[in-house]
Amino acid sequence: MTTYAKNHKDEIAIAISRGLKLDALVKKYGVSRSTINRIVKEVKAYGIIPKRGRPSQTRSIPDANIGNGSSTPFPFPIYDPERFEKEINRLKNINIGLTSEKVITPWSHVGASACASFFPNRYNAIRKGSISAFEAWTNEHYMRRAISFQIKRGDPITPHRILRALTLICRTPTIFKPSIAKFIYARYCSKVTWDPCAGYGGRLLGAFAAGVHYIGTDVEIATIEGNKKLAEVLGTNHELIMSPAESFDPPKVDLVFTSPPYFDRECYSENKNQSWKKHGQSLSAWIEGFLRPVIERARIALSIDGFLALNVANIKNNTVPIIDRTISVAIESGFRHIDTLRMPLAAINRAATPYEPILIFQ
Repeated sequence: MTTYAKNHKDEIAIAISRGLKLDALVKKYGVSRSTINRIVKEVKAYGIIPKRGRPSQTRSIPDANIGNGSSTPFPFPIYDPERFEKEINRLKNINIGLTSEKVITPWSHVGASACASFFPNRYNAIRKGSISAFEAWTNEHYMRRAISFQIKRGDPITPHRILRALTLICRTPTIFKPSIAKFIYARYCSKVTWDPCAGYGGRLLGAFAAGVHYIGTDVEIATIEGNKKLAEVLGTNHELIMSPAESFDPPKVDLVFTSPPYFDRECYSENKNQSWKKHGQSLSAWIEGFLRPVIERARIALSIDGFLALNVANIKNNTVPIIDRTISVAIESGFRHIDTLRMPLAAINRAATPYEPILIFQ
Protein backbone atom coordinates (compact mmCIF):
# COMPACT_ATOMS: atom_id res chain seq x y z
CA MET A 1 0.00 0.00 0.00
CA THR A 2 1.39 3.43 -0.91
CA THR A 3 2.15 6.07 1.71
CA TYR A 4 -0.67 8.17 0.29
CA ALA A 5 -3.13 5.31 0.64
CA LYS A 6 -2.01 4.68 4.22
CA ASN A 7 -2.40 8.35 5.10
CA HIS A 8 -5.85 8.49 3.52
CA LYS A 9 -7.05 5.05 4.50
CA ASP A 10 -9.85 6.41 6.67
CA GLU A 11 -11.03 8.72 3.89
CA ILE A 12 -10.97 5.90 1.35
CA ALA A 13 -12.82 3.65 3.80
CA ILE A 14 -15.58 6.24 4.10
CA ALA A 15 -15.82 6.52 0.32
CA ILE A 16 -16.07 2.74 0.03
CA SER A 17 -18.74 2.61 2.74
CA ARG A 18 -20.76 5.18 0.79
CA GLY A 19 -20.75 2.90 -2.26
CA LEU A 20 -18.31 4.83 -4.48
CA LYS A 21 -17.42 2.65 -7.49
CA LEU A 22 -13.93 1.27 -8.10
CA ASP A 23 -13.10 3.44 -11.13
CA ALA A 24 -14.28 6.54 -9.27
CA LEU A 25 -12.08 5.62 -6.29
CA VAL A 26 -9.03 5.18 -8.54
CA LYS A 27 -9.67 8.53 -10.19
CA LYS A 28 -10.49 10.39 -6.98
CA TYR A 29 -7.48 9.18 -4.97
CA GLY A 30 -4.97 8.59 -7.72
CA VAL A 31 -4.01 5.15 -6.50
CA SER A 32 -3.91 1.82 -8.30
CA ARG A 33 -6.84 -0.53 -8.67
CA SER A 34 -4.91 -3.17 -6.71
CA THR A 35 -4.46 -0.76 -3.79
CA ILE A 36 -8.15 0.13 -3.77
CA ASN A 37 -9.05 -3.57 -3.96
CA ARG A 38 -6.81 -4.26 -0.97
CA ILE A 39 -8.54 -1.55 1.06
CA VAL A 40 -11.96 -2.80 -0.07
CA LYS A 41 -11.12 -6.29 1.18
CA GLU A 42 -9.90 -4.93 4.50
CA VAL A 43 -12.91 -2.68 4.99
CA LYS A 44 -15.29 -5.51 4.10
CA ALA A 45 -13.51 -7.77 6.57
CA TYR A 46 -13.83 -5.13 9.27
CA GLY A 47 -17.53 -4.79 8.59
CA ILE A 48 -17.99 -1.27 7.23
CA ILE A 49 -19.54 -2.97 4.21
CA PRO A 50 -21.54 -5.85 5.71
CA LYS A 51 -20.78 -9.32 4.43
CA ARG A 52 -23.58 -11.39 2.98
CA GLY A 53 -24.93 -13.90 5.41
CA ARG A 54 -24.37 -11.61 8.42
CA PRO A 55 -27.49 -9.41 8.40
CA SER A 56 -27.96 -9.78 12.15
CA GLN A 57 -25.04 -7.45 12.83
CA THR A 58 -26.81 -4.36 11.53
CA ARG A 59 -30.31 -3.14 10.93
CA SER A 60 -32.04 0.02 9.88
CA ILE A 61 -33.84 2.09 12.48
CA PRO A 62 -37.33 3.43 11.82
CA ASP A 63 -37.23 7.15 11.04
CA ALA A 64 -33.41 7.08 10.95
CA ASN A 65 -31.89 9.30 8.28
CA ILE A 66 -29.43 7.01 6.52
CA GLY A 67 -29.53 8.71 3.15
CA ASN A 68 -26.72 10.35 1.19
CA GLY A 69 -26.01 7.05 -0.57
CA SER A 70 -24.76 5.16 2.48
CA SER A 71 -24.59 1.44 1.84
CA THR A 72 -24.33 0.52 5.52
CA PRO A 73 -27.47 0.57 7.68
CA PHE A 74 -27.32 2.17 11.10
CA PRO A 75 -25.68 -0.47 13.36
CA PHE A 76 -28.06 -0.41 16.27
CA PRO A 77 -27.43 -3.19 18.84
CA ILE A 78 -29.74 -6.18 18.40
CA TYR A 79 -31.17 -8.11 21.31
CA ASP A 80 -29.34 -11.40 21.79
CA PRO A 81 -31.04 -13.58 24.45
CA GLU A 82 -27.90 -15.54 25.32
CA ARG A 83 -25.69 -12.49 25.62
CA PHE A 84 -28.43 -10.66 27.53
CA GLU A 85 -28.69 -13.46 30.08
CA LYS A 86 -24.92 -13.54 30.60
CA GLU A 87 -24.87 -9.78 31.18
CA ILE A 88 -27.70 -10.00 33.73
CA ASN A 89 -25.84 -12.73 35.62
CA ARG A 90 -22.68 -10.63 35.64
CA LEU A 91 -24.66 -7.71 37.03
CA LYS A 92 -26.24 -9.82 39.75
CA ASN A 93 -22.84 -11.13 40.82
CA ILE A 94 -20.82 -7.91 40.77
CA ASN A 95 -19.82 -6.40 44.10
CA ILE A 96 -19.73 -2.61 44.29
CA GLY A 97 -18.53 -0.65 47.33
CA LEU A 98 -17.31 2.70 48.61
CA THR A 99 -13.76 3.84 49.26
CA SER A 100 -12.90 5.97 52.28
CA GLU A 101 -13.12 8.98 49.92
CA LYS A 102 -16.73 8.05 49.06
CA VAL A 103 -15.85 6.87 45.56
CA ILE A 104 -18.16 4.17 44.21
CA THR A 105 -15.88 1.37 43.06
CA PRO A 106 -15.07 -0.46 40.91
CA TRP A 107 -16.17 1.46 37.83
CA SER A 108 -18.03 -0.99 35.64
CA HIS A 109 -20.24 -0.77 32.57
CA VAL A 110 -21.64 -4.26 33.18
CA GLY A 111 -25.34 -4.36 32.34
CA ALA A 112 -25.34 -1.32 30.07
CA SER A 113 -25.13 -3.39 26.89
CA ALA A 114 -28.18 -5.36 28.07
CA CYS A 115 -30.21 -2.13 27.91
CA ALA A 116 -28.90 -0.81 24.61
CA SER A 117 -31.14 -2.62 22.13
CA PHE A 118 -34.34 -1.40 23.80
CA PHE A 119 -33.68 2.30 23.19
CA PRO A 120 -33.05 3.20 19.54
CA ASN A 121 -34.30 6.71 20.33
CA ARG A 122 -31.14 7.35 22.39
CA TYR A 123 -29.24 7.89 19.15
CA ASN A 124 -31.57 10.74 18.21
CA ALA A 125 -30.77 12.66 21.40
CA ILE A 126 -28.48 15.67 21.05
CA ARG A 127 -25.85 17.15 23.31
CA LYS A 128 -26.05 20.96 23.12
CA GLY A 129 -23.68 22.23 20.46
CA SER A 130 -23.38 18.85 18.71
CA ILE A 131 -25.50 16.62 16.48
CA SER A 132 -27.16 13.26 17.07
CA ALA A 133 -25.42 9.95 16.37
CA PHE A 134 -28.10 9.29 13.73
CA GLU A 135 -27.12 12.46 11.90
CA ALA A 136 -23.41 11.81 12.38
CA TRP A 137 -23.71 8.40 10.69
CA THR A 138 -24.32 10.15 7.37
CA ASN A 139 -22.07 13.15 8.01
CA GLU A 140 -18.70 13.00 6.22
CA HIS A 141 -16.91 15.10 8.83
CA TYR A 142 -18.06 13.05 11.80
CA MET A 143 -17.51 9.72 10.04
CA ARG A 144 -13.95 10.72 9.18
CA ARG A 145 -13.30 11.64 12.81
CA ALA A 146 -14.80 8.36 14.04
CA ILE A 147 -12.80 6.19 11.63
CA SER A 148 -9.62 8.13 12.43
CA PHE A 149 -10.34 7.60 16.12
CA GLN A 150 -10.60 3.85 15.59
CA ILE A 151 -7.44 3.70 13.48
CA LYS A 152 -5.44 5.64 16.10
CA ARG A 153 -6.67 3.27 18.81
CA GLY A 154 -5.72 0.28 16.67
CA ASP A 155 -9.30 -1.01 16.83
CA PRO A 156 -11.08 -2.80 13.97
CA ILE A 157 -13.19 -0.52 11.80
CA THR A 158 -16.50 -2.31 12.36
CA PRO A 159 -19.87 -0.53 12.19
CA HIS A 160 -20.51 -0.99 15.91
CA ARG A 161 -17.09 0.39 16.85
CA ILE A 162 -17.57 3.35 14.52
CA LEU A 163 -20.91 4.00 16.20
CA ARG A 164 -19.27 3.83 19.62
CA ALA A 165 -16.72 6.40 18.45
CA LEU A 166 -19.51 8.62 17.11
CA THR A 167 -21.38 8.52 20.43
CA LEU A 168 -18.20 9.66 22.17
CA ILE A 169 -17.53 12.42 19.64
CA CYS A 170 -21.17 13.59 19.68
CA ARG A 171 -21.44 13.11 23.46
CA THR A 172 -24.61 11.08 23.03
CA PRO A 173 -26.52 10.76 26.34
CA THR A 174 -25.39 7.62 28.11
CA ILE A 175 -27.12 4.71 29.79
CA PHE A 176 -26.86 5.11 33.56
CA LYS A 177 -24.53 2.37 34.82
CA PRO A 178 -26.76 -0.47 36.13
CA SER A 179 -24.00 -1.56 38.50
CA ILE A 180 -24.02 1.83 40.23
CA ALA A 181 -27.82 1.82 40.34
CA LYS A 182 -27.75 -1.64 41.93
CA PHE A 183 -25.35 -0.34 44.58
CA ILE A 184 -27.58 2.66 45.39
CA TYR A 185 -30.67 0.46 45.70
CA ALA A 186 -28.88 -2.07 47.90
CA ARG A 187 -27.65 0.71 50.18
CA TYR A 188 -30.71 2.96 50.42
CA CYS A 189 -33.85 1.05 49.35
CA SER A 190 -35.59 -1.87 51.01
CA LYS A 191 -38.63 -2.40 48.78
CA VAL A 192 -39.91 0.30 46.40
CA THR A 193 -38.29 3.12 44.43
CA TRP A 194 -39.54 5.94 42.21
CA ASP A 195 -37.35 7.13 39.33
CA PRO A 196 -38.77 10.48 38.13
CA CYS A 197 -36.69 10.48 34.91
CA ALA A 198 -36.48 6.84 33.85
CA GLY A 199 -34.13 7.32 30.92
CA TYR A 200 -32.57 4.42 29.08
CA GLY A 201 -33.10 1.49 31.43
CA GLY A 202 -29.96 1.54 33.58
CA ARG A 203 -31.74 2.25 36.87
CA LEU A 204 -34.58 -0.15 36.04
CA LEU A 205 -32.07 -2.92 35.40
CA GLY A 206 -30.18 -2.05 38.59
CA ALA A 207 -33.45 -2.27 40.56
CA PHE A 208 -34.10 -5.71 39.08
CA ALA A 209 -30.62 -6.90 40.08
CA ALA A 210 -31.13 -5.53 43.61
CA GLY A 211 -34.58 -7.09 44.03
CA VAL A 212 -36.34 -3.72 44.31
CA HIS A 213 -39.75 -2.80 42.86
CA TYR A 214 -39.26 0.01 40.36
CA ILE A 215 -41.70 2.79 39.41
CA GLY A 216 -40.44 4.93 36.55
CA THR A 217 -41.83 8.02 34.85
CA ASP A 218 -40.70 9.73 31.68
CA VAL A 219 -42.20 12.07 29.10
CA GLU A 220 -40.88 10.18 26.06
CA ILE A 221 -43.18 7.45 24.74
CA ALA A 222 -40.26 5.67 23.04
CA THR A 223 -38.33 5.68 26.30
CA ILE A 224 -41.30 4.36 28.29
CA GLU A 225 -41.93 1.66 25.68
CA GLY A 226 -38.26 0.67 25.77
CA ASN A 227 -38.38 0.33 29.55
CA LYS A 228 -41.59 -1.69 29.32
CA LYS A 229 -40.00 -4.09 26.84
CA LEU A 230 -36.93 -4.40 29.04
CA ALA A 231 -39.11 -5.15 32.08
CA GLU A 232 -41.07 -7.70 30.05
CA VAL A 233 -37.91 -9.53 29.01
CA LEU A 234 -36.74 -9.49 32.62
CA GLY A 235 -40.09 -10.92 33.71
CA THR A 236 -40.78 -8.21 36.28
CA ASN A 237 -43.88 -6.19 37.14
CA HIS A 238 -42.06 -2.86 37.27
CA GLU A 239 -44.36 0.11 36.64
CA LEU A 240 -43.66 2.52 33.77
CA ILE A 241 -45.80 5.62 33.39
CA MET A 242 -45.58 8.31 30.72
CA SER A 243 -45.89 11.49 32.75
CA PRO A 244 -43.94 14.65 33.51
CA ALA A 245 -42.20 14.02 36.83
CA GLU A 246 -43.16 17.45 38.13
CA SER A 247 -46.89 16.62 37.93
CA PHE A 248 -46.81 12.91 38.86
CA ASP A 249 -48.30 11.72 42.16
CA PRO A 250 -46.15 8.77 43.25
CA PRO A 251 -47.21 6.23 45.87
CA LYS A 252 -45.26 5.74 49.09
CA VAL A 253 -41.70 4.61 48.34
CA ASP A 254 -38.47 3.94 50.24
CA LEU A 255 -36.18 5.72 47.79
CA VAL A 256 -36.47 8.37 45.09
CA PHE A 257 -33.45 8.00 42.83
CA THR A 258 -32.85 9.62 39.47
CA SER A 259 -30.44 11.48 37.23
CA PRO A 260 -32.47 14.47 36.04
CA PRO A 261 -31.64 16.46 32.92
CA TYR A 262 -28.78 18.89 33.49
CA PHE A 263 -30.91 21.91 32.60
CA ASP A 264 -30.51 22.37 28.80
CA ARG A 265 -27.30 20.42 28.21
CA GLU A 266 -29.03 17.51 26.49
CA CYS A 267 -31.98 17.59 24.12
CA TYR A 268 -33.64 14.18 24.29
CA SER A 269 -36.32 15.20 21.79
CA GLU A 270 -38.51 18.10 20.75
CA ASN A 271 -41.34 16.82 22.96
CA LYS A 272 -43.08 19.85 24.48
CA ASN A 273 -43.02 18.19 27.90
CA GLN A 274 -39.23 17.90 27.98
CA SER A 275 -38.10 20.02 30.92
CA TRP A 276 -35.70 22.07 28.80
CA LYS A 277 -38.57 22.94 26.42
CA LYS A 278 -41.19 23.52 29.10
CA HIS A 279 -39.13 25.34 31.70
CA GLY A 280 -35.86 26.20 29.96
CA GLN A 281 -36.04 29.97 29.72
CA SER A 282 -33.32 30.19 32.40
CA LEU A 283 -31.73 28.03 35.08
CA SER A 284 -33.98 29.60 37.71
CA ALA A 285 -37.09 28.96 35.61
CA TRP A 286 -36.03 25.34 35.12
CA ILE A 287 -35.37 24.86 38.84
CA GLU A 288 -38.67 26.41 39.90
CA GLY A 289 -40.74 24.77 37.16
CA PHE A 290 -39.15 21.33 37.17
CA LEU A 291 -36.54 20.48 39.80
CA ARG A 292 -38.26 21.96 42.85
CA PRO A 293 -41.65 20.31 42.16
CA VAL A 294 -39.93 16.93 41.63
CA ILE A 295 -38.03 17.25 44.92
CA GLU A 296 -41.18 18.35 46.76
CA ARG A 297 -43.12 15.38 45.36
CA ALA A 298 -40.29 13.12 46.43
CA ARG A 299 -40.56 14.50 49.96
CA ILE A 300 -44.28 13.66 50.10
CA ALA A 301 -43.82 10.18 48.62
CA LEU A 302 -40.95 9.03 50.83
CA SER A 303 -41.49 6.88 53.89
CA ILE A 304 -40.31 8.27 57.26
CA ASP A 305 -36.83 6.79 56.90
CA GLY A 306 -36.68 7.14 53.11
CA PHE A 307 -33.90 8.64 51.01
CA LEU A 308 -33.59 10.91 48.00
CA ALA A 309 -30.60 10.27 45.72
CA LEU A 310 -29.86 12.66 42.86
CA ASN A 311 -27.07 12.41 40.30
CA VAL A 312 -26.51 15.98 39.10
CA ALA A 313 -23.59 17.97 37.73
CA ASN A 314 -22.59 21.53 36.99
CA ILE A 315 -22.40 22.49 33.33
CA LYS A 316 -20.66 25.01 31.09
CA ASN A 317 -17.29 24.65 32.87
CA ASN A 318 -18.94 24.90 36.28
CA THR A 319 -20.46 28.30 35.49
CA VAL A 320 -23.97 26.87 35.91
CA PRO A 321 -24.06 25.68 39.55
CA ILE A 322 -26.68 22.94 39.37
CA ILE A 323 -25.16 21.01 42.30
CA ASP A 324 -25.36 23.86 44.82
CA ARG A 325 -28.80 24.91 43.64
CA THR A 326 -30.05 21.31 43.97
CA ILE A 327 -28.77 21.07 47.54
CA SER A 328 -30.39 24.40 48.43
CA VAL A 329 -33.76 23.41 46.96
CA ALA A 330 -33.72 20.04 48.72
CA ILE A 331 -32.95 21.65 52.09
CA GLU A 332 -35.66 24.25 51.51
CA SER A 333 -38.06 21.37 50.81
CA GLY A 334 -37.36 19.79 54.18
CA PHE A 335 -34.51 17.37 53.42
CA ARG A 336 -31.18 17.01 55.18
CA HIS A 337 -28.11 16.62 52.96
CA ILE A 338 -26.45 13.63 54.61
CA ASP A 339 -23.84 12.49 52.08
CA THR A 340 -22.27 13.00 48.67
CA LEU A 341 -21.03 9.93 46.83
CA ARG A 342 -18.57 10.22 43.95
CA MET A 343 -19.57 8.32 40.82
CA PRO A 344 -16.61 7.61 38.50
CA LEU A 345 -16.91 8.57 34.87
CA ALA A 346 -15.42 6.58 32.01
CA ALA A 347 -11.86 7.82 31.44
CA ILE A 348 -12.63 8.87 27.87
CA ASN A 349 -15.56 11.05 29.03
CA ARG A 350 -13.76 12.82 31.85
CA ALA A 351 -13.46 16.57 31.62
CA ALA A 352 -12.23 18.68 34.53
CA THR A 353 -13.21 16.02 37.06
CA PRO A 354 -13.23 12.22 36.94
CA TYR A 355 -16.40 12.04 39.03
CA GLU A 356 -20.00 13.19 39.20
CA PRO A 357 -21.76 13.47 42.55
CA ILE A 358 -24.73 11.48 43.75
CA LEU A 359 -26.30 13.66 46.44
CA ILE A 360 -27.97 11.77 49.27
CA PHE A 361 -30.78 13.38 51.28
CA GLN A 362 -33.08 12.19 54.04
